[in-house]
Amino acid sequence: LHTWGPFGLQPCNVIGDACELAARHLEITNGRLACFVATPDCAAFSKMNRAAKACKQADELALIRASLKFIGVHKPARVIVENLDEPCVRDHLSAILGEHDAYHWVTYPYCPARQNASISTRKRRFWIGYLAKI
Repeated sequence: LHTWGPFGLQPCNVIGDACELAARHLEITNGRLACFVATPDCAAFSKMNRAAKACKQADELALIRASLKFIGVHKPARVIVENLDEPCVRDHLSAILGEHDAYHWVTYPYCPARQNASISTRKRRFWIGYLAKI
């Protein structure tokens, strides 16, 4: 809300746990949700988490897959997912999103230090899905 509130995002449209969404009935205007945005937890994949174990990463990927079932159920017109641009998450997340074949997917890397002159050097990646077929 801090970031998107000034652009019109209302608290009633924010759901903190996407795993609840697939089973939840949503009041959707005009029959389709316009956009679904997700930023899955990346702690298990972060370089800062040097003690990350493969089993912890596998658990996190399973949670991400479960949370993204929402897009298979509700088929929003657009999907935006943001996370780290590290191979240990990027490749797996690309595969998980690719399972949703009703979408055309594009992906973009983002480096805050280069693109916004930010002090943060933590590279991010965005996946954008456009609903192609129902």
